[in-house]
Amino acid sequence: AERKWILGNNQIITIDSLGRSPDDPARVALPDSRQFTALLKSSRPDEAIAFIGDWIGRVKETPHRSVEAAKNGFVHLLIACSNLLMELNIGSAEIVASERKFWAMLQGSETIDGLHEWLCSHVMLVHGAIAERRDSRTANVVAEIKAYIEKHYASDFTIADIAKSVYLTTTYICLLFKQETGLTINDYLTEVRMSKAKELLRDPRYKIYEVCTEVGYKDLSYFRKQFKKYTGYSPAEYRGTPS
Repeated sequence: AERKWILGNNQIITIDSLGRSPDDPARVALPDSRQFTALLKSSRPDEAIAFIGDWIGRVKETPHRSVEAAKNGFVHLLIACSNLLMELNIGSAEIVASERKFWAMLQGSETIDGLHEWLCSHVMLVHGAIAERRDSRTANVVAEIKAYIEKHYASDFTIADIAKSVYLTTTYICLLFKQETGLTINDYLTEVRMSKAKELLRDPRYKIYEVCTEVGYKDLSYFRKQFKKYTGYSPAEYRGTPS
């Protein structure tokens, strides 16, 4: 039987169209996989889907090359998705099943519109898997930053030290932490130090200058100023308030 691909709206293209010269001016270039991958990486699935739609539009405008161009293009974009998932070490049974469905569709007489719909669904699966990994990694990084501060709040350290401990840049962790918690890293450090200071001030065995040192401050006057700003009380006043 003659193999046919159906464009939709009763438009049929036969395998004979594959015989045209690669120099044919009507030839449609493969979609730019680097641009497509960049859109997936940057959490813009809507733009990735629009990118696919634009390419499909160009394919349909050149029906003499539609079969070859569409087949090669769909495979090209599927491979781009697969390579990205391999790069990020992401996999799922749902994505594997979607890929198998594509190969089955490709062997049949599926319409370009049908394959287009499948690819858009596949892109959303891929994006969801990437977003899930990113969210998980983000939560882990924020937790690691908090744990570092809670362990080292009494010592003299820098944001660069924290960044080094999580293998990321200082700029990135500052932006990430602020985005996820609403606090700067320094704000969180102050919060931890003040919380510990309030705890120690309830213990009469600690003198105020000792509390200052225990929570990581070298300058007693600066500690008093920070404590007053944070709690509304001086350290001595706070010690005299009811628990």
